[in-house]
Amino acid sequence: DKAALPFVASPLGRARATMELVRGALKLPPADYALDDRLREIGYGVWEGSTLAEMQAADPVLYAKRLT
Repeated sequence: DKAALPFVASPLGRARATMELVRGALKLPPADYALDDRLREIGYGVWEGSTLAEMQAADPVLYAKRLT
């Protein structure tokens, strides 16, 4: 039963728009879903696209701070 599934989205606009399109296509009320701030994107600045090993090699001190 698709109506019994817990639908949860990020509060970001594009995630909400996508969720509402999906729910509409499933013939469910478009706005009847939960939002969860934990699903927000995280930006990594200059580390964007790097592996953890690359981050650690590039700046070990900052990498150690990240771990805390």
